[in-house]
Amino acid sequence: MAEGGRLRDAGSVIWPGFLGAAALEALVFAFVDPSHLHLPGGGSAVSPPLAFYSLAFFAFWLLVAGACALTLMLERGERAAAPD
Repeated sequence: MAEGGRLRDAGSVIWPGFLGAAALEALVFAFVDPSHLHLPGGGSAVSPPLAFYSLAFFAFWLLVAGACALTLMLERGERAAAPD
């Protein structure tokens, strides 16, 4: 695959993953206050809420980018299996 194709594929995974993570972050934290989250032992989940927001954003980004990568992989496999 050409270098431009790989770069386009990376953009096709990373950019929608970022947008999806931003939307998911806004949706989740409209209803969840990190200062009210506690560990099973009773301690606070994360001291500064900004750290919790950041960790959650990167986890959401990884999750959504994984879904985008899976979609790209399945679409590419379908294209390769289709008769010309």
